[in-house]
Amino acid sequence: MRIMLRCNCCMSYSLLSGNKKHKNQQVCSWVEENQKIREKPPSSRSSCCIFNPKMNVWLTVGLLCSLLCGSGSQLVTQTPSVVVTGLGHNVTLDCQFIHTAEQQVTEPILYWYYRGQSGEDLYIYPPQKEQPNRVLLLHEEQSSANWSIVLQEVRWEDWRKYHCMLSYDKAGRGKRTRGGGAWLLLHGPMSFDLAPWASSSLACSVEVSPHPDFSLTVLRGGVVVQSMQNRSDTPPSDAPRSDTPRSDAPHSMLSVIVPLDYSEDHECRLSLNGSVILSQTFSSRVEVLPEPVFLYAAILLVPVIVLFIILIVFLTRRR
Repeated sequence: MRIMLRCNCCMSYSLLSGNKKHKNQQVCSWVEENQKIREKPPSSRSSCCIFNPKMNVWLTVGLLCSLLCGSGSQLVTQTPSVVVTGLGHNVTLDCQFIHTAEQQVTEPILYWYYRGQSGEDLYIYPPQKEQPNRVLLLHEEQSSANWSIVLQEVRWEDWRKYHCMLSYDKAGRGKRTRGGGAWLLLHGPMSFDLAPWASSSLACSVEVSPHPDFSLTVLRGGVVVQSMQNRSDTPPSDAPRSDTPRSDAPHSMLSVIVPLDYSEDHECRLSLNGSVILSQTFSSRVEVLPEPVFLYAAILLVPVIVLFIILIVFLTRRR
């Protein structure tokens, strides 16, 4: 006798506080082949499916195999996806290689690269003979999961998107895993002072990588007075072919000029997507010095002392 499982998927409605609420229900019955179903779903609008128990076992086995195969994958993560640092500083680019001992990963080889204008991979690690080596490994041990690098004395032309890639053997087969990449953005020192051509104005300026997410804002008493967004031409963050900027200039200037108000404090902020990178304040309030009480007393005592001396001389001569 052949047994089959028949499931009816239906939808029922109930009224709760005057609002309709739908709920999915499933009614299943084991029946013999060619036997009519006695149990009906509570709704006439339903969809049905018939499973063979033997086929259901193979379906479960296939599902478990797919889950086990997916859980054994290796990952390369790069966080954060955007790194901002000052010109001439040393910066760390993060790379984490995630795997387990059961996956039999051996002989990992690290590569760091960026994509050129034509989509080709240009490597910065391992060091290339034609380029100066400014890249150091953060950890030398190959057993470590941390494959981050330190880029020394960054320059304006270093701003781009960098990718981490691991080449390794897994159970005797060669594999490669790449990270999602991380943008490196640079900024120079900030200048915030009186404008050289007008002492009644404040000028704030800073040089940054030509990325459109940079903005410069001046606040007076905590209120935004003026803001400037970087308008430089740069590839989008999801550009598939190139990680190299299209702009010919490796950096751009952000500058804001506002009138000076002596009654309030002023602040200039460099931000990236709303996060403050640099901040500098300018206090225009005149410092009120304490009254020179002792000076006033000394000035008042001088004529009194002079008169007293004259009086003494006059009295001595009369005698």
